[in-house]
Amino acid sequence: MIKMLRSKRPKKKPQKAGLLVGRRATNTSDDDMISAEDFYNIAFGFGISASGGGGSFIQGLEIAQRSVADDFESVKIYKPSKLSGPGRAFVSGGIGKPESLKEPVKFGERVSKLLKYLDGQLRKNYSHLQGILPVEAGPINGLLPIYNVHAYNKKQKDPKRKIWLFDCDGAGRAVPSMTNLMYDYFPKGTCPITYNFENDAGSKKNVLLQSDEVLDGSDAEQIFTSVMMYGSDTMNGAIPFTCWQFDETMAKEEIRFPSGTYSYWKKMGKELKNSYTGKEELINFLQILNYANFYSVDFFKDRIYTSTVDDIIQVPNDRWNVGYIKFDVEANVSEKRLYFVNENLTISKLTYKDNKLETLATAPSSITTFFKDPNPDKVPIGTDGTTLEPGFIPYNTGDIDKIAKLKGVEIIIAVTDPTIPGNMNFLYENDMRKRLKDVMNKIFKELNKDNSKYIFPGIIDEVVPRPPLKKDGFS
Repeated sequence: MIKMLRSKRPKKKPQKAGLLVGRRATNTSDDDMISAEDFYNIAFGFGISASGGGGSFIQGLEIAQRSVADDFESVKIYKPSKLSGPGRAFVSGGIGKPESLKEPVKFGERVSKLLKYLDGQLRKNYSHLQGILPVEAGPINGLLPIYNVHAYNKKQKDPKRKIWLFDCDGAGRAVPSMTNLMYDYFPKGTCPITYNFENDAGSKKNVLLQSDEVLDGSDAEQIFTSVMMYGSDTMNGAIPFTCWQFDETMAKEEIRFPSGTYSYWKKMGKELKNSYTGKEELINFLQILNYANFYSVDFFKDRIYTSTVDDIIQVPNDRWNVGYIKFDVEANVSEKRLYFVNENLTISKLTYKDNKLETLATAPSSITTFFKDPNPDKVPIGTDGTTLEPGFIPYNTGDIDKIAKLKGVEIIIAVTDPTIPGNMNFLYENDMRKRLKDVMNKIFKELNKDNSKYIFPGIIDEVVPRPPLKKDGFS
């Protein structure tokens, strides 16, 4: 039985119960809808928005393709500020190595079963499953909720049992940790959370944890890591999970988590889809993307790198995808490196003379690498049957097998502001920056200790770049 337990953390002030809740009637426009064509556009948008995380770009397009084949027509999206009442909404997603998820739609079906289980538990306490939002704006973690809402509602004979898709996300960007997600940011903590996994014998289990078992993201991280180690790689390379922790007041004010996730990135994704085949066109798009956040444009406009892939180094690691891409090599002088640890991307410059690294860009800024692929997979990118063409493709660590074959190709690496225009850029607030730095420094310390053959960044004193907070007088 689910009880509305709360974290043992001290609260700054009393909060109203509930999060993103209720079934208040709302009017929708085209901006409040995701069409089949939008599905593909969002896949492109999420290719750049998640700083390398949230799953494979190609698999994101395949999710859109499978959904359209399953008679997907459209899904409404709702602002959290519209909601009130007894229902509950959940952050949903997956955790694990980005390349481990081979069949994302089957993974999504496991999420749907988990949602059905949660709804049954909630109804024992006079509540219900109201809807879901993605854990992050990534190609798989951001697109599967669209599929899940479509597939879940398709099976509901009672309209009151249908669920909503919320136009926001849990801010799971930039580092492979649950400690920087927004449901860990608030005083209430992470719980309750649920997850679905398979053990070595192949039996599937749904697990519900309450707040006396998981107080914060660090606890959740340890649990998920243990589960992935307990099962075999093929079964537990990725685990579907849900949690909820935004309360109604925060949802109505639309603060401290990115709102407008789907409505913004379907528009920018459409522009990217029209630009990726040409170098000049893509760079123009990236400049437009930077100017969308005019308050920070001076911090990002010169952080577009054009080069070629000199080498791709993969470092063996049981927990993460680890390695770096070498580019901008100046013989006998220096080279630049794009380090990746799952979705965490860091750009550094290595000077050969002193063998030291200079940090050029870090989380929480989005760092996207566009690889000029002369022969990409012919996956559909629109409802008219057009397929992916040769051009600059935003592959990430979920596409590591493809990246490994692209040594010597042209690349464009873009550092961009992850803030959706008009929103508070809370990702650069003191507490969030501290969380990001703590995670990055812990990871790099561990990697430097375990890998004497390779050089990883040392202590990161501050995120790079660090634009001003909007509340400090910028708009």
